[in-house]
Amino acid sequence: MMRRLNKELLLDDLLKENIITLDRGRVISSIEIDRFPGIFPVYSSSSQRNGLFGCYDKFDFDEELITWSVDGGGYFFYRPKHKFSVTNVSGILRIIRPELFDYKFLYYSLAFQHASQYYDYSDKAHPSVIRKQYFIPCIDLFEQQKIASILSKLDEAIEQTELLIEKYKRIKTGLMHDLLTRGIDENGNIRAEQTHPFKDSPLGRIPVEWECITIGNMIERLRSGVTPKGGSEVYQKEGIMLIRSQNVYPYGFELDDVAYISDIINNEMSGSELKELDVLLNITGASIGRSTFVPEKFPKANVNQHVCSIRLKEPSQAKSIFVSSFLNSPLGQNQIIQHNAGSNRQGLNYSQIKQIHIPCYHNEHELEHFKNAITKIEKTINQYADELEKLKLQKSGLMHDLLTGKVRVSHYTDQKEPEAMVIPIHSKKQAHNQHFEDAVLIAAIVNVFYSDKYPLGRKKIQKLLYLLRRHQQASVAGFKKKAAGPYADEVRYKGGEPIAERNKYITIKAGNKGSIFSKGEDIEKALAYIEKWNMQSDIEWLDAQFRYTKVDQLELITTIDMARCDLENESIPVSLFTVKHLIATNNEWKEKLEKTFFDDFNIQRGINESYKYYNYGT
Repeated sequence: MMRRLNKELLLDDLLKENIITLDRGRVISSIEIDRFPGIFPVYSSSSQRNGLFGCYDKFDFDEELITWSVDGGGYFFYRPKHKFSVTNVSGILRIIRPELFDYKFLYYSLAFQHASQYYDYSDKAHPSVIRKQYFIPCIDLFEQQKIASILSKLDEAIEQTELLIEKYKRIKTGLMHDLLTRGIDENGNIRAEQTHPFKDSPLGRIPVEWECITIGNMIERLRSGVTPKGGSEVYQKEGIMLIRSQNVYPYGFELDDVAYISDIINNEMSGSELKELDVLLNITGASIGRSTFVPEKFPKANVNQHVCSIRLKEPSQAKSIFVSSFLNSPLGQNQIIQHNAGSNRQGLNYSQIKQIHIPCYHNEHELEHFKNAITKIEKTINQYADELEKLKLQKSGLMHDLLTGKVRVSHYTDQKEPEAMVIPIHSKKQAHNQHFEDAVLIAAIVNVFYSDKYPLGRKKIQKLLYLLRRHQQASVAGFKKKAAGPYADEVRYKGGEPIAERNKYITIKAGNKGSIFSKGEDIEKALAYIEKWNMQSDIEWLDAQFRYTKVDQLELITTIDMARCDLENESIPVSLFTVKHLIATNNEWKEKLEKTFFDDFNIQRGINESYKYYNYGT
């Protein structure tokens, strides 16, 4: 019965033949969860956060299941085997005869059909409703599993790419903050008050080389447009672009719904016609403060009354990027909010825009550094975004072809299955082996973090190497739970450390409080590998995040991050309670909870830090 390609059965048919069961969860209130907090997830009706409602000290299931949102739109979720519960606003689908159906195949089939279903809070996805609406293809179990495998690999690639986009967006945010508040010195390094002189300014502490000026002092003119006579009725399908507030975004222009006007109307609005490198700022409405700039070779365009064009004196691409980036940053947004008095209905006028304070780099060389750093990371984000769109289109097409029988999996698997990969933005080459790569990384860490004033010990080296590997999304399996946090014996005794010392990348000497690491006479050879393998940005990231972080804090962050990885591998939600429980039940780690820097406040801060640095999980 289950081998005919062209046959489909309703869920109702599978129920009658006792192949599946449909059920509901039980009532679990937030009050009950608060009374009995635990480590086991409770899923509810939301489509967000995988439906997670809270964590409980009990569980109802420890098996593979499909659940769906009864009250929240009918979304389906595949639940791998783990300990969990679901509330009464969630449905439960259990396969009784696993020799006939694969859970993941069933999930993808249901999710594919869900795109054409509609539920709301009055028309709900009750079991009695969906059993009459969803059809399941009757194909061989092996073919089901191959289809599920193909689609799972694409889902992994999509998830990995989304996480990388978020990762680089956070890196960009941190980089922007550093460049807008500290800048780059003549040696290409981010300034810090510990190493460079700073001064007070209306924007806070800034390098002494900088000035703090107002936008009014750096512009040639400000100009917004008007609504053309006749309103939206005069808009055309082609002609001169009319840039409106919905077209202005920090990353550039969104032109899907751009309006066009005729040459005649554009001539009537000639005073607000745009030029290359004009900075644009939304001055009214909910998107007030959003800014971008007009790139070179941009088509002829104008703006309406909701967008102000800022024309700079002696404009350059670097200046336009800098000004628009500043306006989009918290430093710029805070001033815009103050001028706007917190009301979306108010608007910025020219006088208020001119009063916005902005840092002024002391030379064009530093401004060019800013432009190059921002455009480089934006290029990376855009490449990943393009790849994400391709993966989603590929998945959509495959779901249609494979789940409707248009393409048989036996034909498809003659080709190579999609791999859970994203485009290789960096052409980093793997070293001869992990041990040699670690030797090079340790040398690079010593090169950056060594100081005559503050000795660099093994504990700090180990923690920094762990954090660097996590940033590179490399394996940290060699790090074990030790009293001082994650520690890799192989790195010390047979891996990177002895190789680095033997190759004279570093020197290791005995000190009063343990081994002291310093630069070796051939450290430049190791740094050449860093350049060759395109790891310089990884080292710069480590330096920017942890240069002034004390060893105790590194122990806290790495311990919490390793605990988080363990919990995620067990599908246990990460929380203050679950992290403390894991530490308390580990013989090597349990004494950490007696340390002052492992109190509840610092553990929660460590969790936040882990997600800040590594939102892509394990």
